[in-house]
Amino acid sequence: MGYRTTFSYDATGLRRTRAVGAATTRFIWDGQKIILETDAGGTTQAQFTLNLGTYGDLISQRRSSTSRWYHFDALGSTDRLTGSDHRTADTLYNLSACGAGFRIRNNTMNGNRRYGCMLRAGGGLVEGNVFEDTTGAGVAILDEPDWPEGPVPWGITIRGNRFVRGGTCLGYADSPQGAALSVRAVRLGFALAAGRPVHDVVIEDNEFEDCLGAAIFAGAVSGLTVRGNRIHASVEAPLLRTTGAIVIADSTGVELSGNRVDDPWEGIASAVSIMADVEPGDGGVRITDLVASLAAGSKDLEDQRAR
Repeated sequence: MGYRTTFSYDATGLRRTRAVGAATTRFIWDGQKIILETDAGGTTQAQFTLNLGTYGDLISQRRSSTSRWYHFDALGSTDRLTGSDHRTADTLYNLSACGAGFRIRNNTMNGNRRYGCMLRAGGGLVEGNVFEDTTGAGVAILDEPDWPEGPVPWGITIRGNRFVRGGTCLGYADSPQGAALSVRAVRLGFALAAGRPVHDVVIEDNEFEDCLGAAIFAGAVSGLTVRGNRIHASVEAPLLRTTGAIVIADSTGVELSGNRVDDPWEGIASAVSIMADVEPGDGGVRITDLVASLAAGSKDLEDQRAR
């Protein structure tokens, strides 16, 4: 059921009230300058500051103890209202000085807290490294506006690395987005972002051993190649959740080719798991030359998309 919205204006054309259903907002003016919004009982809901002058431009508003600032287009019309911190304002990055074109080669990262590498830049290469017993992912290609430390990553190749276990800390391997190698973009609150902004990522010729959860997770990605990777586990290796070895969520343009999964655990429900929000058909995910040796009852492919 919808609501009727009505407005009232005075003889000079200034808006005096707005009524949405049973809720009424009153607008208080000083000449031609809006200074307050109140409810029907006169309790202040918002305060405004303006530039000097008869028709001063809006500078800011304060509502519910939060300040926000007005911005204007080339014509001088208000076109944006941004907040007091990164959760309510736009974050801008200089792409010429964000670390793009990085090279991370031939390192060993063992037992470190959280990630081995967290990549928030583009045009990079991670090659020939060992990521062992990291408490989070060995590599995270990650855009995370709750912690704005760089632009949405793009154009990254992860090649010829070895990932051993990893993700022991609560909230990593046991998380739906957790993996030894995690590629994703999220919105505020950490759910996957709309628009699939991470793009053009290649994951090739890596080895994943005794992963505590998924080996590879990709979410909100456009253009991902996963080829020639080897994923295996021993009978003694622990597992923190039931999962696919490779998990694809809310993505498009994914190519999986020549990957091998050898895992005896019943908790590895499939070699490849495709979530329902992935683009349908081969335009979403295309799989060729998958080799899988799994526990009885596990599937080579679990595809949750509508047929």
